[in-house]
Amino acid sequence: MEYILHQKTQKGCGAAALKMLLASVFKKEDYLYINFHKEEASMQDLIDEAIKYGVKLTPYDASGSSGEFAKLRKPIIALLNVGGRSHFVYIKAPNRKILTVYDPQGGKYYLTRKVFLTYFSGYFLEASEVSSGPTISIKAPKLERKVLIVDTLLQILTMFAFLGAMYTMNANYYFYVSLAFLGITFLLYYLERLYLNKALLEFDKSNFTAQFQNKKKLTIEALAVMGNYKKTLFTLPLEVIGSVMIVGILSVFLALNNVYHLLGIALSLLLISLLNFLGDLLKGHLSLKAINLQNEIFNANLNAEEQEKTYALLAKHSYDYGSVLISLNVLKIVILAGSVAIIMAISGLAAINYFLFYFFVYHLITTKVFALTVNESKDNNHYDHKAAYIELFENIEPK
Repeated sequence: MEYILHQKTQKGCGAAALKMLLASVFKKEDYLYINFHKEEASMQDLIDEAIKYGVKLTPYDASGSSGEFAKLRKPIIALLNVGGRSHFVYIKAPNRKILTVYDPQGGKYYLTRKVFLTYFSGYFLEASEVSSGPTISIKAPKLERKVLIVDTLLQILTMFAFLGAMYTMNANYYFYVSLAFLGITFLLYYLERLYLNKALLEFDKSNFTAQFQNKKKLTIEALAVMGNYKKTLFTLPLEVIGSVMIVGILSVFLALNNVYHLLGIALSLLLISLLNFLGDLLKGHLSLKAINLQNEIFNANLNAEEQEKTYALLAKHSYDYGSVLISLNVLKIVILAGSVAIIMAISGLAAINYFLFYFFVYHLITTKVFALTVNESKDNNHYDHKAAYIELFENIEPK
């Protein structure tokens, strides 16, 4: 499991980087929500806070010997110099040639060691000793297991009803049989939505209403925090379940038509995974460059003309980044189309309607598979929304 937390403020990178390190070291999400929100935290602040939880952070200066940095095996918090400003990031395995960086501002991305060293200040904190610290007790509302089970069953029944409608769309069945299955599909989907809506109401009554009665006054900001947390709490597990079902059922459907389609899906997933890795590698380099330009814009030493030139560079950089993303997405489409064409050639099919059908099925399966990996890593602000909720009601207690 990966723990990705974004900084809430422009100078909150140190606190966020420390929380990601603690959660990763102890393999426990709760450490993302410790009561540490210091603005512009220094290395000493991070050292003092980490020791409370049983982690000794040892400071090092590798500015004169970048080769020593490559030998590190323990997790570190590295201090970067981006656009004249200090910026902390968390790195789990600093001894690799391609570093996986957990950036409180840019999220997770990859950097080659060469690119990383261009921004590295030379200063870092190594988690040299880890011992058991205080137990962290989180008091945040959770999705009831009953809701998850009932909604999952309704989703499964809906999917099977739809498959029944597809299966009976042939000359061996009367038209009204397929129509009846479609009607059942829509009815089950409607019931699933109604049930989920009712569960949301009960969740509000038993959690948020009680919180405001006891602790807080209702504000627009508090409503936004609660809404974001509730949305991720309900949608994340149900999206995962739905994606798993769709991938499983469509894969079986393709295999029943021609087992070679599974080979086509595997080939597509492999090639698109390589493209995604390349995209993350480019994202790391381009994200740091963007942050560097943003920080330079707000540099007090720049005059108006210099700021304008820097902003123009940032706009051009954003355009280049967008062009790269567009190119990668087009390549993914080409890969899917190529995989379908190869499998159809092997199968002896040469019809545009079959090609379009299989292309969209391949696209749906690969999209859902990669959505599952994102949901698994929670790289979609899930932890940010939960942290905001816990901070709002102060529902965390070290013991």
